[in-house]
Amino acid sequence: MISAHSANPCRRHNLVAKQVLSIFASLYAKARHQLDDYQNKQALRIVRETQAIGLETLNVHGMSRIHGRSVLTVAPSRFVMKLEHKAQQYGRQIRHIGRFQPSTRLCSQCGHHVKGGVPENVRVWECAECHTILDRDYNAALNILDAAGLAESLNARGDSVRLHLATAGRSNSQGNANHRHHNDAGIPML
Repeated sequence: MISAHSANPCRRHNLVAKQVLSIFASLYAKARHQLDDYQNKQALRIVRETQAIGLETLNVHGMSRIHGRSVLTVAPSRFVMKLEHKAQQYGRQIRHIGRFQPSTRLCSQCGHHVKGGVPENVRVWECAECHTILDRDYNAALNILDAAGLAESLNARGDSVRLHLATAGRSNSQGNANHRHHNDAGIPML
């Protein structure tokens, strides 16, 4: 005999909805655990490989307005907390720089400031002053280290090491005269 509760279609629908919610919850928990594991491993790798770490304070809320939920999904503030915790465990030094420090729009070689900034879609650009080809992220990293007081600017002989660092990925030699007078295809001069 069928009871009144089991014959009710609303009750069956509620059971299916609960099962679906349970599946979604387990998938979200799995993704969260994978992200936590990845962040822990990366924080440990960074702390083991370096003595001092420079971090830029990011406007995560503003980034999420532009890039959507994907910024919030990677949980940058949780990663910074894990990095700080690991750095404290291993006796490493972390220095923060302000949000408004011009890390990307400042040439790490000559200090030329690009007015209006470098557009996000431009990954490699050429400085209008010193004509150094700069990778956006690497240039920002050098500027963050410099602003945090962690950058070494001279080698043992007193020569500048920054130009070598900025042009390390470039195939042209620094003395190429043609490079100084024209803009390479696909590399905007800012």
